[in-house]
Amino acid sequence: MELTIAMEKKPTFNNRFAEIDDLLNSMPDTQEDIIAELRSDIISKKYKMNPEKIVEKILWHGVHVLRMSERLF
Repeated sequence: MELTIAMEKKPTFNNRFAEIDDLLNSMPDTQEDIIAELRSDIISKKYKMNPEKIVEKILWHGVHVLRMSERLF
C-alpha cells in the first residue's frame, strides 16, 4: 500500500500579486448601477445636495493632500 501526500505550494508574493491584479482587472471601472440611479435622481429632481457635506469633503480632501505632501518632502 502506497501513501502519497499532496503538498500544497505556499503562495508566493508574485502569485498573490497576480491574483490580486487579476481581481482588480476584472472589476468594472465604474459602478454603473450607482451612476444610473444617481442620473435618474438628478433627472427626476429627487437628488438633494447637502452643501455642508460637500464642504466637509472638500476640506477633508485638502487636509489629506497637505498631510501626504508633508510626508513626501
